Amino acid sequence: MKATIVFSLCLLLTLTGLAQRNIISLNGIWDVEESIEATRVPKKFSHQVEVPGMINQSKPAFDDIDDFYSNFGIGAHFKLTKKKKFIYSK
Repeated sequence: MKATIVFSLCLLLTLTGLAQRNIISLNGIWDVEESIEATRVPKKFSHQVEVPGMINQSKPAFDDIDDFYSNFGIGAHFKLTKKKKFIYSK
C-alpha cells in the first residue's frame, strides 16, 4: 500500500513537470490591411491596430469600416529570445 502511494505521487509529480508550457503573449501593435480575397495576404500593411483590439480602432482608420464585412490580413514581427521546441497546429 505504501509503495502504491509513493509510486502514484512520483507519477503525479512527473506528469506535472511535463505539462509545463511557455506562454508567449502576442499582445501589442500589429500591422493590418484590408484584403480583397480571404486567401491572399496583402503585399503591404499601411495600418496598425492594438491587439487585443478591434479593426475599427486602427490607425489610420479604414473608411466605412463598420458598414460592411471585409477580409483583413494581420501581421507582426517578433523575436524569440530562447531556443524552444514548438508544436505547430494547422
